[in-house]
Amino acid sequence: MTTQSDMVIVEHEGPLATVTLNRPAVFNAFNSPMRAQLLTAVEALNTDPQIRIVILKGAGPGFCAGADLGEGMPQSITTQIENEYKPFLTAIAHGEKLWMAAIHGSAAGIGGALAMACDLAVIEEDANIYLAFAAIGLVPDGGATWHLLQAMGHKKAMETVIEGRKIAALQCLEYGLVNKVVPKGSAGAAAREWALRLCEGAPLAQAA
Repeated sequence: MTTQSDMVIVEHEGPLATVTLNRPAVFNAFNSPMRAQLLTAVEALNTDPQIRIVILKGAGPGFCAGADLGEGMPQSITTQIENEYKPFLTAIAHGEKLWMAAIHGSAAGIGGALAMACDLAVIEEDANIYLAFAAIGLVPDGGATWHLLQAMGHKKAMETVIEGRKIAALQCLEYGLVNKVVPKGSAGAAAREWALRLCEGAPLAQAA
């Protein structure tokens, strides 16, 4: 079964669901409608008793380019993060379902935070997590600084933040930001194969 809004596609395959960010022309950058549609999808899947695992991926050439700067800067970035990003990031991070990111191209800005919020992740060998916040005068948001600190320790996390650099796939694996590096073009298929295998595991243990 497939349900589709303008910018988020949800597909069901037994106990597995796949959520696809669907603004490929802008590398799946978040605008206000997509943030709202993703929250609706996350809340519905997190309360669906038939769903065990959710794969999160992006349509087109990349996973997610972060915030769509074409919308302009909000009056309060803090308010926007609290009201429009934090609800779905928290629901993914703390829900009972297993969320698995399938990363291709780049997971940039808040897109990187979204990928890191997932419980599990696979990344294609030429892909990266790109914390580009410093280039626009911001610090990483959406929980990205916490994830980097846990994975890298203070000094490497600080270096990554202030340089605003890309973390290549093998570095993501080394730091524990992802679970597996897979060949180019195979993140979706690799995530599906792994997720279906995990769906055969113990549901209460996975939820806990």
